[in-house]
Amino acid sequence: LKIELSCFGWYSMLLIVSAVLSYSLVIEKIEKKKLIRIILIMVLASYLANLLRVMILVALTYFYGLKTMLAFHPHLGWILFALILLPLMHFLIERNN
Repeated sequence: LKIELSCFGWYSMLLIVSAVLSYSLVIEKIEKKKLIRIILIMVLASYLANLLRVMILVALTYFYGLKTMLAFHPHLGWILFALILLPLMHFLIERNN
């Protein structure tokens, strides 16, 4: 089996780190200690969201078959990213400023 970079959350982690760093550099400077804490929390949340994605895909495959899983696979990652990580990032940045 071959696992693509996008399948284990590498791209979402890079997106999170670059978004938080960009916010701190361009919009509002975040103290270094707080910035590192936000990034670590977001990377952990990304990992957990990806783990949830894999668990959902396994359950879909088990209960509904491979065809259903393949229909959900391309979209489930960005849906979880939008539902979990973006609001969390907003909350953490607003709370720490």
